[in-house]
Amino acid sequence: MQLPIRTMIDQLTPTRTLRLPIWISCAGVPILVLHAMLGADWPGALQRLALTLMLAGATLLCGGLVGFLFGFPRARPSESHGEGAGPQRYRANTNLEEVSDWLSKILLGVGLVQINKLGGLAHAIAAQSVQGFAGGPGDIVFVVALLAYYLICGFLLGFLATRLVLATVFEAVDDSQELSEKIALYDRIEDQLRPEERAEVMNRRRHAESRLASMLSSRDSPRGELDRSAREYESLRRLLPTGSERTMKMSEVVARVRSLAGSMNPSVESVKRIFGKGGDGDRVVALALLESLGSGEAADIVEQALEQSRSSFEQYLALRVARQLVDSLDTLQRQRLLDLLQRLREGRTQGVAITPDSDRWEPSERLLERLARGN
Repeated sequence: MQLPIRTMIDQLTPTRTLRLPIWISCAGVPILVLHAMLGADWPGALQRLALTLMLAGATLLCGGLVGFLFGFPRARPSESHGEGAGPQRYRANTNLEEVSDWLSKILLGVGLVQINKLGGLAHAIAAQSVQGFAGGPGDIVFVVALLAYYLICGFLLGFLATRLVLATVFEAVDDSQELSEKIALYDRIEDQLRPEERAEVMNRRRHAESRLASMLSSRDSPRGELDRSAREYESLRRLLPTGSERTMKMSEVVARVRSLAGSMNPSVESVKRIFGKGGDGDRVVALALLESLGSGEAADIVEQALEQSRSSFEQYLALRVARQLVDSLDTLQRQRLLDLLQRLREGRTQGVAITPDSDRWEPSERLLERLARGN
């Protein structure tokens, strides 16, 4: 899932801590301008100013890179093996974390071993840099001070920005991913539980959905999130092989969409427009929104998704939605749905049949029982 990082960063209160090193860095600019303008004509002064600013900027970036390496957040140990946790299918790529760890140790080790030579190294760099200046007696001292000043500022900026901003963004991504996985797992096991257990799982799922909705609503517009979810679903179907991992990833997409439905309050007409776009992802997004609506006005969409489903996953989701709509259906709608389910279970349809060995057999059986009781 792509994140609008700029929006997230603007909302992070820890970035106020960055103001001090930023102001200190900016405070040195007038001194750089003043030094460049003294003792030289305008062409020479502009040349000195350009060289000074480039040297300060390069030093600031070098210090920022070192601060980034030392401040790069470390991944916490996985807690997915606790009670009720699902199987761990993958973990985040930590190559950059490992590289930053090794480079930090190398820089620290070399710095401690060669600490007595650092002064000479700084003087040598200053002597090379000062050749672009007019050659005044204080230029070497000025360049050494410039290097030290902006190296420290860059280190503070890189370290604090990495610790306060990057770590917070990583945690937000991990938290939303964890909630999506948890909701998807609740969805998959719900039909296998006893009624009292199912009620507890549904309460936990709703709580997780409300937390996820608050996180998603602060990142981008709900409409943009729906479009991204539809495209992500289509990418998962296209790129991942058929199996439990792909099913869980697609269930996570549905979990995010359903979490957004509470804050969007979509109308049945808007959901029908999304479904009518015709894309596989659009159809699944529309069904996920319908699951939270529970309106009998959408019965025609559910029937179409059941009888003309593009995939087994879409049909499974349509069965879940149909179960939510049962109480709002009239007698005629109930009978049509009952007949459709029987045809699908008996293979008397051109669409995707519901076979006893599929994960849709149990939900369809529960739905048939509810329809039979209602009739």
